[in-house]
Amino acid sequence: MTKLTRKDIQGKVLIVPNSISLNGNEFIKIGYNNGVYGWNWSAYKKINDPYTWYVQGYRNFPKGKYVDEI
Repeated sequence: MTKLTRKDIQGKVLIVPNSISLNGNEFIKIGYNNGVYGWNWSAYKKINDPYTWYVQGYRNFPKGKYVDEI
């Protein structure tokens, strides 16, 4: 798994709440971000939409749009 920074996430970014599972067959986990306080967020991409990042976590998000559903 790759450790990412906010600068690594470029393009369209959707920040998804933790209540939505991204561990299904259509999402691939690309990497994660952590810091002094532990895990911050994980970044995913959809198999059929490689240009959109889906970010899920607690803090230190890359710039993006917050969504309630996918």
